[in-house]
Amino acid sequence: MPWSKGGDNAATHPALLAAGAHGDERTLNEVSGFVLRCYLQSAGHMTDYVVDEGTAMLLGQTRWQELVRVAVRAGLMTKVRGRRAWKLLEDPEFVHLRLRADVLWQRQRERDIANPAIVVPVRVRDGDCCRYCSKPVVWKGVRRGNIRGTYDHREPGKAATVGTLVVACGECNSTRGDDPDADQLLPLRPAPLEPYYSADTVEWLAGKGIYVTPGPQPAGAAGAAGAAASAQRALADTAGAVAGAAGSAQRPAPTAAAGAAPEGAQRAAPRSADPAGQESQARDGSGRDGTGPPTSHLPTSPAPPTNPSSSRARRRGGRGRGARRTSHEEQP
Repeated sequence: MPWSKGGDNAATHPALLAAGAHGDERTLNEVSGFVLRCYLQSAGHMTDYVVDEGTAMLLGQTRWQELVRVAVRAGLMTKVRGRRAWKLLEDPEFVHLRLRADVLWQRQRERDIANPAIVVPVRVRDGDCCRYCSKPVVWKGVRRGNIRGTYDHREPGKAATVGTLVVACGECNSTRGDDPDADQLLPLRPAPLEPYYSADTVEWLAGKGIYVTPGPQPAGAAGAAGAAASAQRALADTAGAVAGAAGSAQRPAPTAAAGAAPEGAQRAAPRSADPAGQESQARDGSGRDGTGPPTSHLPTSPAPPTNPSSSRARRRGGRGRGARRTSHEEQP
């Protein structure tokens, strides 16, 4: 995508400060704003630092001619011969723009990689090994690094074909770049006779209707798969830690229940020595071990009245006056 990038010291760039020599501080700031807007406009329309007269009039309004004149004298803009246009200062230390050719080339690479008619035959032919160093690559779980799986366009700037696109590891692909003489540094190796397919590639090709069996595992394949698994575990651990921290932040602080003792108020029950010399838990008078209040402080209820007849009946064998006889007791 198009982008622009300002240098860290762009605000004090010599060419920009030179604009202040042709006026006061207001002229410097006005020219700075005008030139910066010209850079942004050029980046968005991918004009490669060129600003035409219409753009200058749009951004400079009624003072566009004066602003262009000062910018040209300061070295911020240069007149383009044969055109009613100006070219902005092309200095990465001031403002760096991505060129149109770079943006279009990136878009072409993305279209090629998203085309199943190209990448599927390439993956079947090359398997999961780099065509330059023969080391195994990993397609899932690794976005950056030397072992990540990539596709290398052997003809930079041109649309890929099955014959010009190969599987490459991240290290070899970045080393080659777009250098037309890269084959002298990293020559292309022949396609493997028995390609190595990882489980992810076997599953991916099956989804495209092509069924393959894993070939002989090359040296380093286990290490590459382990590195990918470690990267996936690290991502999962990070996501879990973030989710846990978010849950803890949203969880309300615990509050004491009504009537509950404050934190730290509960202590171990006092212990006393029994006659045998062993310690026993103090009792609260209820028949249960605990730390309740003394029995003398507990409310008491009056004892039920005693019936004299019931006492005499118990002394007579359990039958009081007026008690009904059973059939057994009525026999003579």
